[in-house]
Amino acid sequence: MKKATEFIKGFAGVFFFTQIFSYFSANGNVWNTPSFFYHLVVYIVAVVAFSILALLIAYFRKPSSTPEEPTIDERTQGMYLRFIGSIFMLSYFILMGVTGYLMLTNQETIPTNYLFYYSFGVLFIGMVVSPMVIRKL
Repeated sequence: MKKATEFIKGFAGVFFFTQIFSYFSANGNVWNTPSFFYHLVVYIVAVVAFSILALLIAYFRKPSSTPEEPTIDERTQGMYLRFIGSIFMLSYFILMGVTGYLMLTNQETIPTNYLFYYSFGVLFIGMVVSPMVIRKL
């Protein structure tokens, strides 16, 4: 049941932002009450239907008799840290090289905010995606 509720929470969060973007796509930045209530009703109905389906599947699923193994051990943690370190080193060497080249040649071809976006993307990949990759190994 715990996994089912986490799955429902994840779906509700993703679908919430989907509905927000759908509302803004349909109406722009203008308030439209009928459209707002339509998107709200679609959100509530979808979350309730998905919750019922997920809880029914969790209720009728036969529990596993084998105990779950721990998600991380020392070997996996070491691999994770090495992987994170190598991603950060490589990405920041690229970032330093590009920034140094732009500074030395006095070019404004790439705005500085793109470099900040790149470093945030590397931080996101390093802290969120790489643990998932390591656990799959």
